[in-house]
Amino acid sequence: MVTLPYRHIQEGYRRYENLERYGRLIAEEILQQKQQRIESFQFYKAEQRYLQFRDENPSLFNRISLTHLASYLGIERPSLSRIRKKLAT
Repeated sequence: MVTLPYRHIQEGYRRYENLERYGRLIAEEILQQKQQRIESFQFYKAEQRYLQFRDENPSLFNRISLTHLASYLGIERPSLSRIRKKLAT
């Protein structure tokens, strides 16, 4: 992850025309990801969110702690354990 001060980003937009376009494209992608995340909480059950995360993030899936995964999925750690146990059988 790279972080830049807001004023540096604005200066880049002023200096380079294409940079503003790329900034907009990045913002659109972030907005789309946020919208999908919100919709997943509204329309999907915890098990569906778990499976979706597993399928969309295979390299990350086995590297994060179950506590962090449960937090990301919006569920308690025991609920995540029950989901994992159910899917393992």
